Amino acid sequence: PFVLEFFSRESGIYTVPDDRNVQVLSTIRSFLEDTVDEILPLDAEDLCEGVDDFTHCKMIEEDIEIKASADDNNPPTAVITAIDAGIFLMLEDPVTLNTFCGRAYVLLRGRNSDDGDGGYQGLTHRWSILEGPEEGAEIPANTHDFMDTHVIFTEGGVYEIGLTVDDGQGADSSSEATISVVVSTELDFNAPPLIGLRTSPAPPDIQLDGGSAIVTLDASNSDGGGEGCEQELSFLWRQLGGPVDAAIRNPREAVTQVVFDTAGAYLFELEVDDGGFQDSISVEEVDVIVMAAAVTGSFRRGDADDSGRLNITDAITVLNWLFLGSATPSCTDAADVDDDGRNNITDAIQLLQFLFLGAPPPPAPGRV
Repeated sequence: PFVLEFFSRESGIYTVPDDRNVQVLSTIRSFLEDTVDEILPLDAEDLCEGVDDFTHCKMIEEDIEIKASADDNNPPTAVITAIDAGIFLMLEDPVTLNTFCGRAYVLLRGRNSDDGDGGYQGLTHRWSILEGPEEGAEIPANTHDFMDTHVIFTEGGVYEIGLTVDDGQGADSSSEATISVVVSTELDFNAPPLIGLRTSPAPPDIQLDGGSAIVTLDASNSDGGGEGCEQELSFLWRQLGGPVDAAIRNPREAVTQVVFDTAGAYLFELEVDDGGFQDSISVEEVDVIVMAAAVTGSFRRGDADDSGRLNITDAITVLNWLFLGSATPSCTDAADVDDDGRNNITDAIQLLQFLFLGAPPPPAPGRV
């Protein structure tokens, strides 16, 4: 069997020096029980002198801080440990991060902070952003006083994050630590959103009925651009042109209805924003044709090809008939776009101006 000794030669009562430090020499010895008579006595100058191969002896010299009283408080020590939020590895100070989808994250632990008095005092923690681009980093509000927290970065730059710990013991009760974080956006990118726009009816050529007409504009098939980021899209519908203002019922929703009370050509714009740090906005336009109310049994003025819609092919039909010898329209009154009783080039011009330049729509259907 082995005998193990652990003792300090300096054990006793001390007069506390000015610096409150006392040098203590401790000794650890282990030896076979049957060799105990050969071990040097405790009052020997060197307790490890002459030990054999079966005896282990180690002397440890250390400084011990002595308190003047039980009420004396040693200050705590704040310690910050940075952890990679993705793979949970410890990061060295300064921490280097690259943004992805316009953001970077780091976990910060303060649990290794020490109260300086053996761990029996409870510490309070307070995290703060000391330096860095304004509004470029955020500590979640509900974690400012947590032992551990995380920081979200949305702008590149150099940041300094601070931790203050307090043991609540009055004098020398607090300690601060800082860590530097370097955030880069050079490797990051954001693809503009992809707009998926549908209309009902399609195409959006509608006719007044009872003094009004409605078209549905639907962008619910839009997405953030496909770069793999979780992004929330915002939508904004605007009217860019038309004879009067139409009523956009839900201008900030993906799907909206637009109500018209006046015939004419209208132009609308959709703006989609994915909230990314760059190239975040895409824009698409849509034309809506609103025709006057139909008279029962009549033709549609301007619909020279009798397709049921007013478009550029009607103007081409008129021009081909007048100048290239094409077939006569089935209803020449429909080809009389300006309703002057004659078929000529001004009919095609007026229809094109209505379709593309915002001119007034063709007059009412006219004679049967």
